[in-house]
Amino acid sequence: MSEATFTIVIESDTEWSGAIGGLGGSTTRSGSASFTIHSSIVSACIQKQTEWGYLTVKILKNGQLVEQQSTSAPYGVVTVSAGS
Repeated sequence: MSEATFTIVIESDTEWSGAIGGLGGSTTRSGSASFTIHSSIVSACIQKQTEWGYLTVKILKNGQLVEQQSTSAPYGVVTVSAGS
């Protein structure tokens, strides 16, 4: 597989925590964030840390949306992945 430029976009109105493949380790934040990764494959597993709010995780490949998942469940989890 050839390397591509992926952007993980996390949209949320609450605190979340998770791991983003390609970055190493895990991160905890609140609100929206984006991460750019140069790889042949990318993944993210993000969990809401509250009973309220929403969480949407998108993967853009070279600027184009290729995967998107959302949850509003209490402490809900979203897992996404994509490859080049």
